[in-house]
Amino acid sequence: MEDSWDYDAMDTMTLAVPDAPRPDEILLVIAYLGGTRPNARIKGNPPEQVAALVASMRAS
Repeated sequence: MEDSWDYDAMDTMTLAVPDAPRPDEILLVIAYLGGTRPNARIKGNPPEQVAALVASMRAS
């Protein structure tokens, strides 16, 4: 599954956090879709390819 990063399905957002991060801190931001149609933009791998990968992982 080398094509797991599908940049067409990604979007950006502007985020401002005043006074962060400070020199001894790390700022971690996690954002997710809260709308009603995420699958309209998420392509992903076909189910057959995912099933084959899962089967090969279980066999090893």
